[in-house]
Amino acid sequence: MRERFHGKVTYAAIPIDRVDWAPFDIVSVDLYRSAEIAGRFAEGVRTLVAQGKPVAITEFWWDCLAAVRNGQAAGVLPGRGFMSDPCHRG
Repeated sequence: MRERFHGKVTYAAIPIDRVDWAPFDIVSVDLYRSAEIAGRFAEGVRTLVAQGKPVAITEFWWDCLAAVRNGQAAGVLPGRGFMSDPCHRG
């Protein structure tokens, strides 16, 4: 492929993928943060950065319903600003 394409190469992985990042220029992942993995989330991001390559988050998600249940009725969403309802997707 690199014989014809001379740009950066990446693959948007999901958390269950086991990817050998050696042939890629950028580590790209979909990151999903939920209450079940909240304690391990930051370490997972550090592991990606430790690959020594740029990291791109190609999709992200957080458990907004858990936030509502925990009394967090408002939040700031990237690119959307302040939201009174963090689960609003419209």
